[in-house]
Order: sequence, then C-alpha cells, then structure tokens
Amino acid sequence: MQENGPPMKVEITSGLPGPAPITGDVMVFSTFSVLFCGNILGWFGESATFTIGVLQLSLAGLFFAGARERCKYATFWGNMNLIFAFYFGVLGGATNVLAGLGFGLDGTVLAIPNLIAGLVLCGTLPGARRDPWTFFILYALAAVAVLFLGLGGLGILAGVLYPVAAVCLGVVGVLGTYAVICNVNACSGVNMPYGRPLFK
Repeated sequence: MQENGPPMKVEITSGLPGPAPITGDVMVFSTFSVLFCGNILGWFGESATFTIGVLQLSLAGLFFAGARERCKYATFWGNMNLIFAFYFGVLGGATNVLAGLGFGLDGTVLAIPNLIAGLVLCGTLPGARRDPWTFFILYALAAVAVLFLGLGGLGILAGVLYPVAAVCLGVVGVLGTYAVICNVNACSGVNMPYGRPLFK
C-alpha cells in the first residue's frame, strides 16, 4: 500500500495564470481583429469580404479548440473566447462568405449579435480587472469595438463609431499578438513581461 506523500502547496490564480497549453484562440482573435480593422478602414480590395469570411471559417476550429482548452484553467477567458469563436468565427465567417457571393443580408439583424456581445463584454469588465494590464486593456478595447459595431450596424452614428471600432480592434490585434509571443516563449522558459494588474 502506497503512503501519502508530503503536503503539496496549491496556488489558485485568476485570469491567465502563466503560459497556456494552447494559444490558438488568442492568435485567431488577434488575426481577426487586424483583418476587421483593415476592412473597416478600407485597406483591402473589393473581394475582401469573401476572403475574410473564408479565413474566419477556416480558423474557427483552431479558435474553438484554443478556447475549449483555456476553459480548463481560466474559465473566464475560456468562456468569452468560446462565444467569440462562434459569433465571429462561424457566424461572422458564414455572413461574410454569403455577402461576398452577393447574397443580401439584413444588416440590422446582423448588428444584434454584436450589440449583445458588446454589452456582455462591457458588463464583464470587472472579471478582467485582476489580470495584467495588457489583457485588461485588450478586453476593454474589444468591448468598445464590438459594442460600437453593434450600434453602428443599427444606424447609430455609424460614420463615427465604425472608425473608432476599427482603431480599437487594431490595438487589440497588437496586444493579442504580443500575448501570444509571451505565452509561447514562456513555454520554453523565457519569461516576458505581461504588465502588472491595474487594479487590486
């Protein structure tokens, strides 16, 4: 019969505790953010909508796998990324592919998921307050961007809110890419700074 070993110290942390086993969800989210930013600002050609839709559908599996894995140790971020995997990976991808093929879609209906997701993100900002400032700022900017896309889609100050959302998404893409670099390097024992939490 094997005896019990010595007591083990267990440390419970919130948010993103150290390197992630898989960073695919953050990588895909960052990629989407940059693509959406460029598309809103008119950096791409006429075929951009269809092409972005194909990319969204192609990367949705990696987005889901990363979010599902993250749920095992960071339930807050894992659950939010699961929502994004389907809202912006599957739904967004299918919408853009159909729009690129010339199928007319109701913009008001499509704006409602963005509005709901934006409200949820804004309402859950307290859940990200104890994370490093890079993640908190990323989350806050994503909340603003998605909310503004929803409002703009409903015809509310679209000329102002869409560009602001695009800039927010651009910064989200930069911070998310940095987070991926930090996480992958941490898996090899190279620790890069995330930044301390803004709030206690």
